[in-house]
Amino acid sequence: MQFNQNNAGRVLSALLILLTAAILVSGCIESSESGSGSLAGTYSDSGYIQIWTVPSGASVYVDGEYLGETDDVEDLSVRVSPGSHKLEIYKQGYESYLEYLYIGSGETVTRDVFLESTYYDPDPGPVWTPAPTWEPDPTYPGPVYEAATRPIY
Repeated sequence: MQFNQNNAGRVLSALLILLTAAILVSGCIESSESGSGSLAGTYSDSGYIQIWTVPSGASVYVDGEYLGETDDVEDLSVRVSPGSHKLEIYKQGYESYLEYLYIGSGETVTRDVFLESTYYDPDPGPVWTPAPTWEPDPTYPGPVYEAATRPIY
């Protein structure tokens, strides 16, 4: 048998088919080993809270534990166990924020929080008051005039 390009192509095709079949069959073979082990993957037994605030720089507490400050670039992401949690957000000069959340296993809860300013200016400066305008009062009938008539003689 002579070796030429036709034969080389056939041999290469046959090898690729055998290699593909071997890979597919290897995934179908069951292991007879039993025991305990760990499972790796994307399943998470935790949940996440993602927090963004206006203004940034607010302190974040979950269940009374300080977890960091928010910034204006990205959300603050906090990993928590599944269940109920108390979310508190504080910033000096702003109303505090309080919310009770339930986070399921593998769930991500996002909160965009707009804090309200508590700033009070005791001297707001001059207050502009518009000039009074005259408008008729529809309940006042005004003077009543009787038409004068000439006496007849």
